Amino acid sequence: MFLHLQTAARVAALGVLLGGLTALPARAQLAYRAADAAASAGTFTSLGTTGTAIVTANTDDATSAPQAIGFSFEYDGQTYTQFTLSTNGFIKLGAVAPSSDALYYTNPQTYDGPSPFESNDAVDVDIISPFNYDLEPGVGTTSYRLATTGTAPNRVTTVQWSNVRDKALAGLNRQLNNISFQVKLYETTGQIQFVYDASTAAPGTAGFRAAGVGLVGRGRRSYSRFLTVAKGSVQPWADAVFQDGGYSEVDPASNRFNFRSSELAVSGLTYSFTSSPVVAVTDAAISGVYTLGTLPIPIGAPHSVQTVVVNNGTTPLTNVAVTLTVTGVSPFTNTQTLPTLAFGDEVVINFPGYTPTTAGMNQISVALGAADDSVANNTVTTDQQVVTTGTYGYADSGPATNSYGLNAPGLWVARYNTTATGLAVQSVGAYIGGGEGSVVYGVVVNAQGAILARSPNYTITAADLDTYHQFAMPTQPLITPGDFYVGMAQVGTMVFPMGTQDETPLRPNTFFIATALTGLAPLQDLATQLPVRLMLEVTLGAPAACVAPATITVGSLTATGATVTISAVAGATGYTVFYGAPGFTPGGAGSQQVTVTGTTATLTGLTATTNYDVYVRTNCSATSFSSNNGPIAFATTCVAPTITLPYTEGFESVVSPNLPCGTSILNVNNDNRTWRVYDADSLNRPAGLRPYAGQNELGYFYNATAAADDWFFLPAITIPAGGANVKFWWASGFAAMTIWEEKLEVKYGATPTPAGMTTSIFNGVIEDTVFRQETTSVIPGGAAPVYIGFHAISDADEFFLNLDEITVDRVTGLNAPALARAVSVYPNPTAGRLSISVTETGATRVALRVLDNLGRVVYTGSMHDNAIKNVELGHLSNALYTVQVTLDDQVVTKQVSVLK
Repeated sequence: MFLHLQTAARVAALGVLLGGLTALPARAQLAYRAADAAASAGTFTSLGTTGTAIVTANTDDATSAPQAIGFSFEYDGQTYTQFTLSTNGFIKLGAVAPSSDALYYTNPQTYDGPSPFESNDAVDVDIISPFNYDLEPGVGTTSYRLATTGTAPNRVTTVQWSNVRDKALAGLNRQLNNISFQVKLYETTGQIQFVYDASTAAPGTAGFRAAGVGLVGRGRRSYSRFLTVAKGSVQPWADAVFQDGGYSEVDPASNRFNFRSSELAVSGLTYSFTSSPVVAVTDAAISGVYTLGTLPIPIGAPHSVQTVVVNNGTTPLTNVAVTLTVTGVSPFTNTQTLPTLAFGDEVVINFPGYTPTTAGMNQISVALGAADDSVANNTVTTDQQVVTTGTYGYADSGPATNSYGLNAPGLWVARYNTTATGLAVQSVGAYIGGGEGSVVYGVVVNAQGAILARSPNYTITAADLDTYHQFAMPTQPLITPGDFYVGMAQVGTMVFPMGTQDETPLRPNTFFIATALTGLAPLQDLATQLPVRLMLEVTLGAPAACVAPATITVGSLTATGATVTISAVAGATGYTVFYGAPGFTPGGAGSQQVTVTGTTATLTGLTATTNYDVYVRTNCSATSFSSNNGPIAFATTCVAPTITLPYTEGFESVVSPNLPCGTSILNVNNDNRTWRVYDADSLNRPAGLRPYAGQNELGYFYNATAAADDWFFLPAITIPAGGANVKFWWASGFAAMTIWEEKLEVKYGATPTPAGMTTSIFNGVIEDTVFRQETTSVIPGGAAPVYIGFHAISDADEFFLNLDEITVDRVTGLNAPALARAVSVYPNPTAGRLSISVTETGATRVALRVLDNLGRVVYTGSMHDNAIKNVELGHLSNALYTVQVTLDDQVVTKQVSVLK
């Protein structure tokens, strides 16, 4: 499913990466609004054994028979006297049960559904949900009860779930041992309340889980159908926010009602929803127009436009006239009449096909004939480009509104239809909305998602963003008349390459995802999950006379050269290699080329530390060629710098995600997370949380399941006599509302390898979102160069470790041995009282820190030169501690044992 970031607070921190869907304007349907909702402290009064027990087939996934409310309850313009109860934390008004006994997020971290808030089933309407999750029996006796109290016209009906808990789903542990909660329905006023008892925590790791809380109305899936309650898992339940619109309508990546074991419900917490009168309105609307944005002639004709008409009002409509008008190079008009359009109805109209004969632009307009209370939504107009090439595209002429990613390697796919025979897929185009530095490639797949043909891997560059990238097919599969499927494969995770445009409702059986690259995962219709059309296009044409090379590799890289190795093609007379700056057109401006008869080509005269693209075509004869296979990206090496002190690395000399020349990284645990250079604008960090200096910084991004084990090494540095120390600025995350605990150690040694890092000079834990500076202990001078390594060792499921402005400089004042002798720490071991003596160092500032064996700071203080400072450590556990004494810019480290 889609990449919804792995914890609630991260959604808020990184939501800008996903972008926000444009919200549809609210319409007067659901009589409850966020502005009239509130959270308050109250009293949870259990029904105990009073009232009526609600019988269900089981206490897992079950729905009760219809239950009497006890009075007439007005909701969403309807009058109800009954409801059904779901064991999964909601009631549905009326006698009709929900579409499934198992409506909830099947993966409560990626929001896979459907839940009542994502279901597209027409029966899943008028739902009241205090805590929708896959619930099971908790501690104590699990029961569901109903009681109506008071006298008419001021009666209150209470529905109670007692002693339930969240089930372990998708490999995730439970968070709650027990929770009870109620829905209260108020006669006459229509007020609704959710009241919660105190929840208790389950054992095990605390982690974010997503529930659905709020109200679902009737009619089509639109912004005005929902009132949802959202919060981050680390936020108190009382701090939840109320929002008009469904979770997916507000922002598919935003918080649901997220919870975890470390933040529990307080007894008596109450969410109140106040009803407003429903105003009768007459409002038919054009909800969507389904057409091709790029239409090839003649192979895409005749072309049939579809439109979606919806009754947004409360009044049934009859004889609704709907007219299609095409102006431009292909004039056409047609009117269809809907005999009836009931409240909430959504109808798809298929207009007869038209056949353009001339290339150019069309304007497609669909309009309703009758005026109503809201005429602004009675007409929708879109552009269509008619082309004489074989290019199909669904996107209109506007830009992308979002870019999305999958939370696992997978496919983005679009279905097209052709009347042509004897044509092949020459290229697939994808609008790249993000994912700089990540790997993608074009694909042709069958209806089951199995890959029939693919382009080579391609690494997204900054120049690709907000443009279509064309993936040429080295092997061009023939297409038969009918449906065919093309798309883009996403290799990495935590990237957002697929550009999209909003389309609500999304046309069915047109856009798909698959959560695997092997064809083993079936295509999933995007229309059931997210209302966006994929900006994928395809070009058909006559098949090439011979095939392009299947594989191309670039190796033997130097500062000025490279070797291209080509897989042999039977019958080839040779190969032409095109190379140039990323994004160049083979044979066009900036293109260089070399032709070879063998399967290797040597490129010379290149520029050091420069990115290049390579394409290769097969020469079938002197006048016949295959398509180009490529681009294959590579970069020439740098000329390693000679380091003189002072040396500072601020990461401004490179373009993200490249590393500075001479530095290196090592991903020890071989996961998909490691150090890289980040550009502040690409992360959309807020003001005040930018890199310490400049535009770039070094960062390590978290792994949700594995602890960090990643090294960043500086170039070899010869330390002068007297020694040197390392200063650097670091921070945790880039969102001020959440604390993330990051861990870092700094070592040095003879080789840039974990085994070569023999001496520790810093070990610390940081929870600051604003950069702070650290100074390591002294590295002694010597004849042999040393490598300095920064080792990310944060726990799993933290967030973002940032480094900037790393400086290595010679020690001034006393040399390292003399400095160490000038600082004394005694007694050692100590029962609690520790004395620190500093003698004749000449330091004007003396700062003290004591760290435990996990690098956590347990004491900070200051003193003067030529003085003794007494520090009380008696409150600490018996263990070995590190005393850091910072003398101006020099650090002396001592070990002391607390033994009581």
